[in-house]
Amino acid sequence: MTRKYLHKIKKGGIRINHLKILGSLKFLQNSGINTLSISNCPNLSFDLISDTIKKLEIYKCPAQISQIQNLVQLQELQLSHTKLQNISGLKCLTNITVLDLFNNRIQDISVLRFLNCITDLTLSYNLIRNLNPLYNKHTLRHLQLSCNRITDITVLSSLCNLEEIELQYNKIVHVLALANLKHLKQLDISDNHISRKNMLPLQLNPKFNQLTDDKFHTQITRQQLPHQSEILSAHKQRNIYITTLFRTGVQKKQNKIKNKFSKVQALIQTRIQDTVHAQIAMTSQVISSFSLW
Repeated sequence: MTRKYLHKIKKGGIRINHLKILGSLKFLQNSGINTLSISNCPNLSFDLISDTIKKLEIYKCPAQISQIQNLVQLQELQLSHTKLQNISGLKCLTNITVLDLFNNRIQDISVLRFLNCITDLTLSYNLIRNLNPLYNKHTLRHLQLSCNRITDITVLSSLCNLEEIELQYNKIVHVLALANLKHLKQLDISDNHISRKNMLPLQLNPKFNQLTDDKFHTQITRQQLPHQSEILSAHKQRNIYITTLFRTGVQKKQNKIKNKFSKVQALIQTRIQDTVHAQIAMTSQVISSFSLW
């Protein structure tokens, strides 16, 4: 792309895909372009990117945070599938509100202590164990931590404004830290090590939730839920108790239901047959009595 074509793009964004050689992007400096998306460019040089960019998306390109740490105006940053390990250079990017580091090799997230504007954070598919740097991140609304090595989520109890959390495919055992998150609307804790007996009282607003076995791999007992009409008309938050299950546990439950259904079906068929036989016998008796008469 050259300068003469920039007048056709009015303060929008540029998307660059599958270029083996990507030259200087400094010409974007005064172009009004504030969004840049680059994917599958193996020879990308980050030091050539304009420092006026506010939204940067890098997908499947070799990258190091040190190469973009001078882009201090960045508000949204996506670095996914880039094999990132060290993200300490993010310390300077204090204006970031949306950070997506999906599918990398990150273990240490200590730098997040310095980023106090983040509302949306995606760290799924990494190697993270320790969540302590997230302590008291009250700005966080959306948090994705699936497919890591997390065992302890105690620190999440301090994230009082969280609305959505994805924690599936970790090694979590206890989830009571989530009990007092009063703004929580969506939660996925499937495929962890949570025992069936671990009852979790969640402060969820039922008006905005559809809690199903398929989504959460959970069992909700009818006795612990208000009537459906009450849920739909509720204006106050209610405690909804969820019993978390292993996937295998759900499968066993489904098998039990199928077995019970089969037994009921067989019983119904037997009773129908008995009824038919009885009616045939009665009809035969009536016919016999008429014959004798």
